[in-house]
This record gives sequence, structure tokens and C-alpha cells, in this order.
Amino acid sequence: MSRETSRLLETAFNFTADDLYTNRNGLLSDEQKKRIESLNKSTNQRQITSMLIALFIVGLSGLIYYNKTGLQYLDLSKLWPFLIYIPILIIPMTAYYIKNKNLREGKISIISGSAQTSMLSIRKRGFTQIKIEGVNFLLSQEQADILKNGYFTVYYVKTGIGNRILSIDGG
Repeated sequence: MSRETSRLLETAFNFTADDLYTNRNGLLSDEQKKRIESLNKSTNQRQITSMLIALFIVGLSGLIYYNKTGLQYLDLSKLWPFLIYIPILIIPMTAYYIKNKNLREGKISIISGSAQTSMLSIRKRGFTQIKIEGVNFLLSQEQADILKNGYFTVYYVKTGIGNRILSIDGG
């Protein structure tokens, strides 16, 4: 791989030669840990805020329903529609926690192959979905264009919000 291609990949995917060296050894670099923890912290804050808002709405709806029906005591048989929301609130949090297990343990996944896009690729908010050896990544258009031609080794981590590329080798 030429030095120019290496620099292009490093710039587009925000990693250094030291990050790549560390990833080749199956580890996250300290800088990558900080970046991903920061990303996860903001994602966790948004998720917790969303859950609290949903819980508030469900609680308020239950209180209105409770007052409208004139129940004098907490009769769970009449409040069953609101009890359905409990798993709806808990399941996403549990799934997110399980998906982030690889990140907490510092497990890096490695694949090699060519990037593929399809006519059905997702283009939301300036991002394009690509697939390398069956693994999906959501990338900027610039990043996707760099990966169009060539065979790459991709070091990535599976997170609760998708697969996150750490570094790329090849070209």
C-alpha cells in the first residue's frame, strides 16, 4: 500500500499508524478507547433521556386513566395496557448493553475484502451503507468513495449503534 493511500485512509477514518499497529495486535489503542467511550457516553445519555421521557408519558397516561375511571385502589387488571410498556422500556436498554459487550471487553473484529454498495444502500443524513464480507458499515460518502476500489483489511468493533471502523489496512 502506498504512503499516499495510507494517509488518505488515516485522514478519512480518523486513525493513526499507531492505532493501526495496535489494532493489528487485536487491541484498542488508548486514543480509540477514549473516542469510543465518548461516543457511547453521549449515546447512553440520549437513550436514558428518551427512556425517562417515555416513562413519564406512560406514567402520566396511567395517572389520567386512573383518575378518569375513578378507581379507589390500584387495580392492576384495569391498568394492564400500561404494564405492557415495562418490557418496551427495558428490552432496548438490555439489548444495547449486550451489544456493547464487545466494546467493554475491547474485542476487535477483523475482516478482509472489497466494499460493496447496492442500489438499496441507505443514504440518510449524508451516510452510505456499505458491506464488506457480509458486515455492514454506515460511512460518509467520502469514506465510501475511498473504499470503492481495492481490497482492504478492516479492524472494527461491534457496538450498540452499529459496527465502528477503527482502522483500515490495504488499498
